[in-house]
Amino acid sequence: MVKSLFIIAHKREKLFFKTLKKLKKCKNYEEFKKLIIFQEISKNTLQKIKKVDAKIEVIKTKYNENTSSLYKICHNTYIGFKTCFEKYKSEYVICLEEDILPAHDFLKFHNEIIFKYRSDNKFFAVNSFSKDYDINLKKKFNIDMNFSYSKFIYGIGKGWTISKEKWPILKKMFKELISFNPNLAYDAYFEPDIKTNYYVIMPYRSRCYEQPSNGLTSRYVDRYNKNSIDSKKSFLNKNKYKIKNYTFLPTMKYSWREDCLNYTTFNIFKTKIKYIKYIIYKFIRNKIGQKKYYIFKNYVKKNST
Repeated sequence: MVKSLFIIAHKREKLFFKTLKKLKKCKNYEEFKKLIIFQEISKNTLQKIKKVDAKIEVIKTKYNENTSSLYKICHNTYIGFKTCFEKYKSEYVICLEEDILPAHDFLKFHNEIIFKYRSDNKFFAVNSFSKDYDINLKKKFNIDMNFSYSKFIYGIGKGWTISKEKWPILKKMFKELISFNPNLAYDAYFEPDIKTNYYVIMPYRSRCYEQPSNGLTSRYVDRYNKNSIDSKKSFLNKNKYKIKNYTFLPTMKYSWREDCLNYTTFNIFKTKIKYIKYIIYKFIRNKIGQKKYYIFKNYVKKNST
């Protein structure tokens, strides 16, 4: 059985190697096939990667100067999933970005959740992030919140996993995005479809930490804001700790964002009402075809301005 993970990277070598070395220390690291999608990688960087782990496969990508950063990230991520699922024949695939540090049980958490929920048609992905850390909840629920998780109506990002059952769906979304919306962030583009059709699993304590940097959507000075501070506190950062059984907590609240809702019948209905316009457009798109739909959409947009 093949289980894979890949990292997409570009230029930020210091962050990348910190992530790679932290990943190598994760429990069950040797069980995974590893892949790096590195944009414009140098020979020196490639040699350094092989010193960390000689078994890692590296794919180099290069784009025209006028290609947007969002397109590069999207296409590199697509290459990662496609290679892992279609070349390696993986059961599931974990996606990481160069600045995302994994927790000690990062791989074990994803493995156990995927195999527990992959047969559920409504399950889409496992996420790693959180900013919650209230230890007093342990007394309230009589469980260890460090190893608790729940189902949420939300999208994907920051260390996420899908099983091979969801690859055809994700592949279709990627191809549509690359063809018709090349300058849109893939997580934002996928979010409405995931929210209106599926749920994702998210931990109470974060299994990843985004290293402070001046990236596409982050700034180094943001490390001082409340969201960054809470995210760091939530991250289980010890090199090793006793791993307990992961416990599903249906009533678990999540403070990441207000639109991250518990997966309940009421919230499912509420979300579908919120995205009713998207659902109607998707129905039309499926009826007339993607190409005709986007020609019509662009025509309407052009003539309404």
